[in-house]
Amino acid sequence: MDIKKVRKKLGVGSLSFPLIIVGLLLSMVHFKQGTLGEVLFNKINISIPCGIISIICVIVGFLLGKRYNNDLFAELGKRLAIIVFSLFIFSILLVVVFNLGF
Repeated sequence: MDIKKVRKKLGVGSLSFPLIIVGLLLSMVHFKQGTLGEVLFNKINISIPCGIISIICVIVGFLLGKRYNNDLFAELGKRLAIIVFSLFIFSILLVVVFNLGF
């Protein structure tokens, strides 16, 4: 049997993984002034919540990974986006359930 190594190329889909990492860093890294996203957006006078930007980064990362799945890191980015988005949804459901008093 001839085993052929498949080398994937860098491309647009390769941006999927770093985009998701940036989205996570914006909302997960905390300082005394707030999260990394809040600190950065306050410095450049943008009033969009960093949670929205993080979710947008994860969704765009998923779409890039799905569309350009033959690129390097695209499959990893797509799977990581699914995991992160599932955790976002799960945490929102937990907040809703515990605020309703169940």
